[in-house]
This record gives sequence, structure tokens and C-alpha cells, in this order.
Amino acid sequence: MVSFTAVDAVVKRNQHLKVLAEYHEKWVECKNCPLHKTQMSNCGEHTRLLNPELLPVIWDVDVLFVANKPDNIDAVLNTPMVSGRSTAFKAALKRASQKYYFTHVVTAPVVCTPWEDSSRSKIVDPPSEAFTQCSDHILELIAIYKPKKIVALSTSAHKQLQKLKLEHSCLTDPHTIDNKGGLTTIEFKKFYLQLLEILGTVCQKREG
Repeated sequence: MVSFTAVDAVVKRNQHLKVLAEYHEKWVECKNCPLHKTQMSNCGEHTRLLNPELLPVIWDVDVLFVANKPDNIDAVLNTPMVSGRSTAFKAALKRASQKYYFTHVVTAPVVCTPWEDSSRSKIVDPPSEAFTQCSDHILELIAIYKPKKIVALSTSAHKQLQKLKLEHSCLTDPHTIDNKGGLTTIEFKKFYLQLLEILGTVCQKREG
């Protein structure tokens, strides 16, 4: 016999999937700023920075990280700047998971990869209007995931969250730590300790 709790969980998951699908449908077709002009590849595939189809199917998230624009490899992988490749970020999350139970989602201030032109050979800073037009996407993700804490991982993310008047914490851009020597640096230690401090305000600590 299936318990009501299990049924409720299935219903909630299906509702969550529906909301994510609506989010995807809206933003994959967005043409509100010039960035949309360079988002279609020669083979007809979208190269949006934030691929909603890859967003985790979880709810009541502990931490929403807002990263920076990607570099070229991140754009190919369809991932935000720090989600897959920053050694410092991955290492800090892994170590922190040994001390706290937590869930997290990584996003960025803009939805599209900010290619310089249609050749898509170089990524540049997004135009200011892109931040303005994309502001709703962050608000929608907050409504979807209901994070207990929002953390900016770049100056651009911090400025965007300020404009939206969203309470948030700030951490050093993890890629700058990678570039300065990575896990052996004092910068990484500070980043990790600050991450633990943030998690300690909203997450359950592991025993032992």
C-alpha cells in the first residue's frame, strides 16, 4: 500500500516539473535583448547559458548561488560559470557537504551566453539591458526553488541582486581563486570558511 506521504511527494515532484517546463518555455524563446541573436548554433541548437532542462528537480533549496558569465567551455557545456568547472567551488562544496546537509542550485544574472558576435568565438560582458530584461528569471527561480539563502559569486551578480533588492551574501568569484593558485591559497581557505558560515545559518549540521 502506498502511503499518503509518498503520493504527496510524487504530486509535488510533478508540479515542480511543470513549473520548470513553463520556465524553460519562456526563457528559451526570450528575445527581449540583443543577446538572443547569437544563441542559435549552426545545427539549430540553443546555446543559452542557463539550460532549464538541466535544472535540478528539487524544491525548498537551501542555497541559490548566482554566478558570473561563463567562459567558452562553460558555454559549450550549457552551464553557469562555476557550476561544473571551478576547482575551488567544487572542492569547497564537497568539503562543506561533510559538515552540513544542504541542497543548492547555481544560476547567473543573465539567461543567454553573452557571445561577442554571431561567430561565437569570444564571450564578453553582457550589455546592461540584458541584466534588466533578465531580472525576472532570477525572481522566477527564487519562486520555484524557495532558497533559504542567496549567495552572489561575482560582482555582476551582487549588483544585479542589489538592484532587485534581494537580501544576499557575497563570496569571492571562485574562478579568481583558481587563477591565483587554487586550493592551497589563503583565498580558498577564506572562501571555504565563509561558505561554512553561510551554511551554518540555514542548514542542519552533520553529527560527528
